[in-house]
Amino acid sequence: MENYISLNIAYLVRKKNLGNDEFGRLFDLNRGSIASYIDAKAQPKIATLQKISEYFDISIDDLINKDISKVMQNANNNIGNGQQIIANHVQGSINADNRQYYSDSPDVLRAQIDERDRLIVEKEKILNEKDERIREKDERIRELLSEKEELKEELKEYKGKK
Repeated sequence: MENYISLNIAYLVRKKNLGNDEFGRLFDLNRGSIASYIDAKAQPKIATLQKISEYFDISIDDLINKDISKVMQNANNNIGNGQQIIANHVQGSINADNRQYYSDSPDVLRAQIDERDRLIVEKEKILNEKDERIREKDERIRELLSEKEELKEELKEYKGKK
């Protein structure tokens, strides 16, 4: 059965702009082991696969059985704004809209998502307040139009009496 471990490790090293030494330090591996994994001359231990999948926030199943570069490309093509943050996190990319680098830390991502959610709630509150003011002004306009019609009628009656 074919697996994608070597392809995916090579992709993650390249996508994160890591050298084999840096990648090895992250997972307590030497440069030779990383090279062997990338060249498909050796397979990482399960514990190593677990560390890699946890670090990059991908499933072990995807790490072993799927071409992650294609999975990430498809994910980027099909996901919404909130999920885009996660894809950017995995790929270590820069968000062109606000030029903010998304760190590898899930805590940082959670904080960013929480802040986004807080801003959404705040904006919804502001919109609701504006809607209420618009309703009040519409009601006032109706009242004024009604008063105008009443005054017109009074004016007609007054002119008719003269």
